[in-house]
Amino acid sequence: MQEQRARETAKRLLLQTWWVVQSLAAGYAIFVAGAGAGLGGAPPAAIPEGVPAGFDSFSPAHAPEWWPYLLIVPLAFALTVLPAYDRVFRGAGQLTGAGFLLVILWFWSAVNVEGWSPEGSPCGGESCTPLAVEQLLHVSPVLAGIVAMIVVALRAGTLHWVVRMVVPPVVFFTATGIQVLIWDPVIVPWLVGQRA
Repeated sequence: MQEQRARETAKRLLLQTWWVVQSLAAGYAIFVAGAGAGLGGAPPAAIPEGVPAGFDSFSPAHAPEWWPYLLIVPLAFALTVLPAYDRVFRGAGQLTGAGFLLVILWFWSAVNVEGWSPEGSPCGGESCTPLAVEQLLHVSPVLAGIVAMIVVALRAGTLHWVVRMVVPPVVFFTATGIQVLIWDPVIVPWLVGQRA
């Protein structure tokens, strides 16, 4: 009896330690993912060759932070699936993570838009594309992943934890693939046509 109680205590302590470590890792990954996505728009000086003259935006795939970004965002999504102490609400970690990521993403996106726009102007550089719209398009795959996090978190009682861990990264990668495929042929001409 005493031995079983000691095992239960050790198991609970191990689970609580794992929860703290995973929560800290998720918080850090979410902060880095949100800041990376929010600051993902590159400055005009970094525009690669082949982009229309005077246009200050390019596919996020050209940014130097691209590969770490593709690794950290799905990691942040996956780490929010925390072990649950009770069965009342298993999606609390994902909902908290989605909210935190949304706040971080909004903050760094606002910093990015304000940092590149001339004083009192809603546009950036010579092309004068609407920076807020461009920024929203840059971060749209992360926003799609956040929506997926919220949906699977609200269905946490009926979904296996593996499904909850895999769906947001799959949505993010799908949205990122679509974004990369349509950026140059569709989004760039549309943004150039939207000059302020």
